[in-house]
Amino acid sequence: MMFEKVSFSDELCSAMTKEEFVELHGKAFWQDRTEEDRRKMLEDAYELIGR
Repeated sequence: MMFEKVSFSDELCSAMTKEEFVELHGKAFWQDRTEEDRRKMLEDAYELIGR
């Protein structure tokens, strides 16, 4: 899945909990955004993967 120009593996990401997903990717992407914005974006991405 592509989300905000970042590609996530649906299979690998859906095997994680939301907390694991956010923790793993939180410092890797969107460094031009605040930590809170990155967390929200990752939570949104995780929800889309789970659908």
